[in-house]
Amino acid sequence: MHLNHLNLPVSELSETRELFEKVFGFKCIASRGKALVVLVDDAGFSLTLNQFKKVAEFSYPDDFNVLHVGFQQASRGRVDEIHAALTAAGYEPPAIREYHGAWTFYLRVPGGFFVEVFYQHRTDR
Repeated sequence: MHLNHLNLPVSELSETRELFEKVFGFKCIASRGKALVVLVDDAGFSLTLNQFKKVAEFSYPDDFNVLHVGFQQASRGRVDEIHAALTAAGYEPPAIREYHGAWTFYLRVPGGFFVEVFYQHRTDR
């Protein structure tokens, strides 16, 4: 398992994007107007910036505007195993589902942020 992406809710999308592009060498690979940008570094790490609270119409899950980290798995079965381990440990993860080309679930963890566990089987999200 490796940390694949980090989602940060930001107050100033353009300025934050510019900082990460100019200073840290990230490249923008996707943009959804004033709501969301996806930046990637040379190692393939994705940094997603959003300001959903400032945009009237944008469709993403409730609570997605909070910090979340994404852990990409090598297979759909590994996602199932982690889900089962969380359940056995007394957590109550939501059902796994197909979403944005992935077999995935989000779990709010102690500390108040979300962890996404996913297997990305399609890249045309």
